[in-house]
Amino acid sequence: MTKYALGLAMIGVCCCGLVGGCEDKPARSGSQSSPAAGTADRGEPTGVYEVRGEISSLPDAAKPGSELRIRHEAIPDFKDASGAIIGMNAMVMPFPLAPGVSLEGFKVGDKVKFTFAAWMQPGKRGWEIRTIAHLPAETELQFGKAKKAGESPESSGDGESGESAGAPGPKTP
Repeated sequence: MTKYALGLAMIGVCCCGLVGGCEDKPARSGSQSSPAAGTADRGEPTGVYEVRGEISSLPDAAKPGSELRIRHEAIPDFKDASGAIIGMNAMVMPFPLAPGVSLEGFKVGDKVKFTFAAWMQPGKRGWEIRTIAHLPAETELQFGKAKKAGESPESSGDGESGESAGAPGPKTP
């Protein structure tokens, strides 16, 4: 290979690395890079939230791309990039881990409470779990829509009271 061709190849590799690093997505917890890559230079998060949920998948070193996914309860005080409270409905989300956070002792199906920071500003968007702890197995979780501040579940107008993830029981009509 000539020096010219080698030089072009090196420039191409460098450009590909830069473009790949510019994605506006959080790093995945099962990826080769740090799960919280880039959070140090994002500044203050838009919000920090304490949430409860149930682990639906864990990262597996043998399966590249696998990640921690948690089905979490609604977050009524979730903020958008401007700081306005918009709420977040219950859902399953991938959660990268902040440096030093361990999943040792956790398994799929565990009920957990966790704290995560979220950056919603353009060019800084991402989130990471800062703490995670077990909840008792009998803890009942409510997976429904986010209620507005001061709104009771009965007055939400969504026609749903949320679904429970406690012990299975009979459904009432």
